[in-house]
Amino acid sequence: MSKMMKRGIFMFLLLLAVSIGIIYYTIDLDALKTISSFNSISLLLALVALIVGMYFDGLRLQRLVKIGGYKLSIKAVLRVIFSNYFMAMLTPGASAQVLVLRSYGVPISKGTPIVLIRTVFSIMFLVIMLPFVFLRDAIEIPYISRDMLLTFAVVSVIAMLVGTYILQTKYMRQFVYNLAQRFKAHKTKDWLSKLETLNQGLGLLYKQPIQS
Repeated sequence: MSKMMKRGIFMFLLLLAVSIGIIYYTIDLDALKTISSFNSISLLLALVALIVGMYFDGLRLQRLVKIGGYKLSIKAVLRVIFSNYFMAMLTPGASAQVLVLRSYGVPISKGTPIVLIRTVFSIMFLVIMLPFVFLRDAIEIPYISRDMLLTFAVVSVIAMLVGTYILQTKYMRQFVYNLAQRFKAHKTKDWLSKLETLNQGLGLLYKQPIQS
């Protein structure tokens, strides 16, 4: 039995034991009666939303890999997505995706920024949606007005766009270098390497902005 298989079995048994313990000590028998009130249509719509989300997630990955000069089949795309969903308990989700991409001919040096930029794009999309959310929904947060939330959302979008540009400049490299020297001088190269990996991923955006 391989080491990976042993780790998988151990993690499964551990998660099963923890889940049983939590359910046993926290379950409310009266709450089980509410299961009968579930709306089957809502559950079906949630499943449809999940499938649609996975489709666009796979399409985004396929497009990013294509911009990087490689091609992935639908089967390969699904393997990468599911590795992110289900292998995270064995190894970091990003590492699993990079390893699967490597098995399909995408080298680690190319797969790492592609996987990283997928996460960055997800965060960027959520930030860009913030103003629309606060414009349409009356979200109430204590001590913070709706106008302040909207202003914060707009500022966040602008800061994200400006930050994307600043990351590519020599000033950011100098800032990261000085920061690394101040706190962890022996890992300066690692800090700069991570910045370079991020910039390689962002380079896909600059290379084909419309495709991205």
